[in-house]
Amino acid sequence: MTTPHLVALDIDGTTVNHEGELSDAVRETVRAVADAGHHVTIATGRAIIGTLPVLDRLGLTTGYAVCANGAVTLRLHPDLELGYEI
Repeated sequence: MTTPHLVALDIDGTTVNHEGELSDAVRETVRAVADAGHHVTIATGRAIIGTLPVLDRLGLTTGYAVCANGAVTLRLHPDLELGYEI
């Protein structure tokens, strides 16, 4: 395996287009990158409530997400009660 990289992605205009759609191609690519052992982190201006559905649609259940323009960091793990902790 290659050395794992950190891949940080925004939501609006990056993973989700300006019409609010997340394409299958983006979802599949993000999943492939994570499955290859890289750390995919969503970094967004959105609040937690607006970030969680995108994480779910991308299938990101472990790692980290940065929300609210950097004010909140989530640790994602399916064993946690909510699937994340602040």
